[in-house]
Amino acid sequence: MRERDIASRKKYERAKIDYLNSKDSASEIASRYKISACRFIVYLHKCGIQTDKCREKKYNVTKEQWDSASLGNLPDGIIAKNLNIPIRLVCAERLKRGIKSFNKSKNWLYMLREGVPCRSKYEAMYDTYLHENNIEHKHEVKIGPYIADVKIGNEYHEIAGMIGYPKYNKKTRTKKTILS
Repeated sequence: MRERDIASRKKYERAKIDYLNSKDSASEIASRYKISACRFIVYLHKCGIQTDKCREKKYNVTKEQWDSASLGNLPDGIIAKNLNIPIRLVCAERLKRGIKSFNKSKNWLYMLREGVPCRSKYEAMYDTYLHENNIEHKHEVKIGPYIADVKIGNEYHEIAGMIGYPKYNKKTRTKKTILS
């Protein structure tokens, strides 16, 4: 075991002892030890220690709600808002189940108004524009081996946001030829 892992494990052990001997919340203890609150809560759960009982009663999320919450398929913030709980509780549950976060698991960065994830800030901005102007559209419409970003009526729109990358430029030119 590497020295860094041993040091990290000792830090978590010290934080656990501190948590058991104080009335501070797990988040406060984690902050004091400069460790992730979510990971610390998961660590405590793995040690069989229930955390912050007052919060558990206040935010009573059932197993069925967690199972249907789309952990890892939606940003933690959206899940937290849907369940009316703090983001850190969503993060802790996701980590406890071994699920990667929305951004890390699928490299998605943005959520469109339809609840569809996308990687492009420009696509998200264009989607907002289309919604605000009540323009009907479809996302990621398959055409042959390619996928157009947006279809409005009979027109296909490609949001070319990575101009300057040779591989991306070649793919965009090919799509443009097919879509024309």
